[in-house]
Amino acid sequence: MPAKTLGAILPYYGGKRDMGPMIARELEHENGRPRAFYAEPYAGSMAVLLSKKPSGHEVVNDLWGPLINLAFVIQSDRYTELRERVERTLYAQPLYDAVVDHAATFKERKPPGGLGDIDDACVEWAWAFLVREWYGQNGYTGTERTHHSLAIRNTPGGGGGATRRAAVERAIPSWHDRLRKVEIRRTDAVELIAGLDDSKDVAIFADPPYFHDTRGKGGTKYVYDVEDKPSGGLFAGDGHRDHHDRLADVLNAKRETRVVVTYYAHPRLAELYPKDRWTHVDATRLKNLHAQNRRGAMSGAAAQAPEVVLINGPAWVIGGCS
Repeated sequence: MPAKTLGAILPYYGGKRDMGPMIARELEHENGRPRAFYAEPYAGSMAVLLSKKPSGHEVVNDLWGPLINLAFVIQSDRYTELRERVERTLYAQPLYDAVVDHAATFKERKPPGGLGDIDDACVEWAWAFLVREWYGQNGYTGTERTHHSLAIRNTPGGGGGATRRAAVERAIPSWHDRLRKVEIRRTDAVELIAGLDDSKDVAIFADPPYFHDTRGKGGTKYVYDVEDKPSGGLFAGDGHRDHHDRLADVLNAKRETRVVVTYYAHPRLAELYPKDRWTHVDATRLKNLHAQNRRGAMSGAAAQAPEVVLINGPAWVIGGCS
C-alpha cells in the first residue's frame, strides 16, 4: 500500500490536517456533491483544500509572502525543480542551519503576482522556506518565532528526519496536481468574502487567527495577526470593534452560501455567530480521536484544545452541541 501523502503544504500553527476531511464534507451539499465555487480566505496550510473534492472554481488567499510564493512555485511547472532540490537536501543539522540563514535573505522580497512572474529566485526561496518549516519543529509555521531548530526524535513513534524529508518530496507532485487549477490571491480576507456571490453553490471555509486569550500562556502571535480590541491594528476598522467582529459581519450576511468557521472556544462566539443560525460543534473530542489514530494519545494543552466548528446551518457529518 502506498504511503499516505501529506495533507498540508506546511506544518502550520493551528493547521487542520487532522480535521480537514470532516470540514471538507461539511462544505459540500448534503448529498456529497461539491459546490461550484470554493473560497479559503485564510489559506495557511491549505489542509481543507487538499482534503476536499475539487470545485469548478477554487480560490485560496493569504497575506504571508513566503506562503504565496511557495504556492505559486508548487502550482507552476517548476515544481519539479523544487522536488529535486528537496530530494538533494539531507536532514542534517549543519545544512539545516545554513538553509535557515539563506531563507532569511528573502525577508524583504515580494512574492510573485502570478505564474508569469516566477523566476529562479522564487524557486530558491520556495525551497529554503519549505525545508526550514518541514525539517524544523512542527507547529510554529505562520508565527513570529525567530528561532528555528531541526526537529529531532529520540523515540520510535512518528518516523525520523529522513522519513519526513521523503514525505515532503513525495507530496510535492500531488500538491501540484491539486493546485494546478486553483486561483491564488493575496488580499484582505474580509474584503474577499464580501465580494463573493451569496449562492447555494458557493462554500467558504474561514480559519482566522484565534482570540489572543485562547492561545495559551505564551500568547503565540501570527506573522499577520489580528486585534481583539478596537485599538486599530492591521485588520480593525470600518466601524467594527475588531477583526473578529468585521469577519462575523460579512459571514452573517451570507444567507445562501455554505460557511464553515473554526475557532477555539470563546464567550464572544455566541454573540458573533448566534446559535439560532449557526451550529456550534465542540470538535475537541474529534480532534483528539484523529490525533490518537495518527500517533497515540495526546497530552497536555494539545489534548484540551477546545476547538469549535461553526456552521451556518445543520451539520452533515460531525453533529452539533451547545
